[in-house]
Amino acid sequence: MIIREILVEPQAIAWLPWAVSYFFFIGLACSSVLIAFLFNLVKNSYVELIAISLAIVCVIVAPVALIADLHQPSRIINFYLNPTIWS
Repeated sequence: MIIREILVEPQAIAWLPWAVSYFFFIGLACSSVLIAFLFNLVKNSYVELIAISLAIVCVIVAPVALIADLHQPSRIINFYLNPTIWS
């Protein structure tokens, strides 16, 4: 018997990889836009183009991860139209 089983009951994983990847891709897209803005101030168009390209790809991939996490494409409409801040 492992000590962990004596102290607490083993629980299932609450956050599946699809939900985590959704938040990861949204954060990556937001940070890419900020980096593109900063490099726009410096006038470095090459890094700005890479950052904007990465942001566009992440914004396209993130809803796919969200649909995979919700298991039904129709639930994504409910997710965005009825936000529950308290949950």
